[in-house]
Amino acid sequence: MFLLPGFSAKNKIWAEQLQNDLQEMGLKIQVQNWRHWDDNSESFKIEAETEAFLGAVNDEEVIVLAKSIGTRLIIELLRKHPDKFNAKQVILMGIPEKHEHYIEVLKSKSNLFQIIQNYQDPYLSYADLVEWLKSNNIDIDVIKGDRNDHDYPYPELLYELCKK
Repeated sequence: MFLLPGFSAKNKIWAEQLQNDLQEMGLKIQVQNWRHWDDNSESFKIEAETEAFLGAVNDEEVIVLAKSIGTRLIIELLRKHPDKFNAKQVILMGIPEKHEHYIEVLKSKSNLFQIIQNYQDPYLSYADLVEWLKSNNIDIDVIKGDRNDHDYPYPELLYELCKK
């Protein structure tokens, strides 16, 4: 199981906490540490991060939890290189934007995905996401998070979703 966190450095703390919480529940999870966290750049190099992720998964069938920019990475990977990645399940949290690449992948691989979106996520609200998916004929249930921010502190929910 792998966690692809959000962009900002505070997501490193969130990811480590989520990793600890899930491990206490019996789930082993590896966190992808973004390169820009260490080199203090403001640049997210999706190609380099994708290669690092693919090197870590080693052709294994995996469950991926992805938040914010992590959702973009996994969508781009499944769009451009579907043969390089064997996903068992993908849980997206905090989709940050209505991007056409999401439509393409979510439509073609809807059975892989579960989505958690906070009801008032400032990047994309639950209601706006649900309407956007519906308007693009994408049939994926979206779980409404009870927060009005872009934080996703839901270890118990993630545990339950991963155990299904």
